[in-house]
Amino acid sequence: MVPSRLNEENARTGHAPWADPVMWIALALGLLSVAPSFIPILSPEALFRWADQYSDVPPLVAALVLFLLASKAPGSRERIFWWLLAGSIVAILANRVLIWIIPREMWGTSLDLIHDNFYLACYVLVALALELRPDRNPAKGYQSNLQRIELAGTLVFLFGLLAYFIVIPSVFNPDAYASWVPSLLLYAVLDIFVVARIFTLLYSRPRP
Repeated sequence: MVPSRLNEENARTGHAPWADPVMWIALALGLLSVAPSFIPILSPEALFRWADQYSDVPPLVAALVLFLLASKAPGSRERIFWWLLAGSIVAILANRVLIWIIPREMWGTSLDLIHDNFYLACYVLVALALELRPDRNPAKGYQSNLQRIELAGTLVFLFGLLAYFIVIPSVFNPDAYASWVPSLLLYAVLDIFVVARIFTLLYSRPRP
């Protein structure tokens, strides 16, 4: 079963979340990813490299596989929803590949900008997926126009953050941008935005 089918079955039968095998897969991969940080099986240098560049790859790959499986859902809006989430994972993994193939000493402003744009692409795809609301029927008339305005406002907001935290510092204050402080601030603000949007959607009582 794809995740959406599992969730619908759990909602229908009253199964608790811990009865969902997807949750156990995610939990197992998460524990395996952080295990080297608590079990002394790697040297300090290898542990730092694992935690910095590789530890989140197994859960990301698992999420990508699950999203692709879920994208076979019958509804077109739901398929698009899962494809958008899969695309967000691909953007993060592309960033990982960039870090792996290009030595850190060769990085500069141009590569830092590419790095930040991959992350922004991830957030944009997640935001688009959330705004799609596949649990509801397509809106018509006034509601449809209102959804388009909300979507446009979300995109303007995200790219405004990119300009404020990334583009402007990289052009007018390259030293500050090279410190990664603007990038980390951007990620923090985007995290807050996504989490707040998720709670807003949950508060609106979405359908299974």
